[in-house]
Amino acid sequence: MFILRGKTLQIKQLVIDPGTANDRGVQIGEEFRREVRASRDRYVEFFELNGFDNHVIESCANRALTGLESHAPDQYDEMRGTAQSSGVDLRQLAALAARNEIFSRSNLMSPAECSTVLHDDRRANSATTVQTWDMYPELIETCLVVNYEQNGVGVLAFREPGMPNKFGITSNRVAFHMNLLSHKSDGLAEGIPAHAVQQYLMESGKGLDDVIQIARSIPRMGSYVATILDASATTVRAAMVEVSPVGVAKLPNTGPYQYHTNHFIDDSLSNEDRIDGASREDSEARLEAVKAINEANPLPQKLQQRADMLAKQLRAVALADGKTTASTSVKPEIQTLMTFSFDMSEQSMDIILENAENNTVDKTLRFPLHG
Repeated sequence: MFILRGKTLQIKQLVIDPGTANDRGVQIGEEFRREVRASRDRYVEFFELNGFDNHVIESCANRALTGLESHAPDQYDEMRGTAQSSGVDLRQLAALAARNEIFSRSNLMSPAECSTVLHDDRRANSATTVQTWDMYPELIETCLVVNYEQNGVGVLAFREPGMPNKFGITSNRVAFHMNLLSHKSDGLAEGIPAHAVQQYLMESGKGLDDVIQIARSIPRMGSYVATILDASATTVRAAMVEVSPVGVAKLPNTGPYQYHTNHFIDDSLSNEDRIDGASREDSEARLEAVKAINEANPLPQKLQQRADMLAKQLRAVALADGKTTASTSVKPEIQTLMTFSFDMSEQSMDIILENAENNTVDKTLRFPLHG
């Protein structure tokens, strides 16, 4: 629990009982009925207050529901279970799952979330990743960390109530970050939403190459970049992979560092990037700021100290950008809420909680993968 803009935010954890995907959804809906309903209500209010087109919301929700039923039936069954036990309409949960696509198709909002750093030290056979999670604070009251098993794969994942997985690590020793992107084809193609793609990859991917192959084969209706850590074999591997409805691109790794904010980097995908103008300039400026501060500060040798330093440097960029401070603007503004990293040797996820009231780190929480 921590304080942001005078609000109390909570992270709640649930180790889910063995069973079917539908059983998992039922248990989530029962355990977090209030949180799922509150998440639905906040997004409905946010869409209304900020003039989102109801047709866009409904069409994205319908496409998501059709895509999940056809291409990710386990997630469809989980969603049905959550709808049943929480009392939230199935199409409203589909709209939550497709919130990236709804944001992308709305000309009123620009996705200016999240910065990620990947440090791939091949000489030491190790890799470190750190990501900020930047979001509209009025949409977030409670977040969930769930431990469960799907198709024999243990999954530890972070998610918003009523939504698919966002960040996580699996018993296949693969970890996943997520940055929102925005492509002109988002929400128009048949397939499953970006968050559902991320969950699908967690539950299916046995290693980096397998994850990329699956990402290319599953029909997609949204865009994001997955930063992937793969410790499944003797050699640790890592990559940033841009995902969109029209293609999937593994970004070249030309040095020990890779960086990503919220615009496409791959040439074949950036031509149809919906992020342009001032939003593009903001994303590019954050990318350059992250590069500059990291390359000016050599990393320590110990893995956890590296993660801590990268987190502090990302936070410094967010502070300079004003994204950790309260705002008096009427227009909703994104703020850095948390910072994430993974310890592959311990198979755990670390969450650094930010306190916007005094611009400090509140605490660091470690969540281990169970089972």
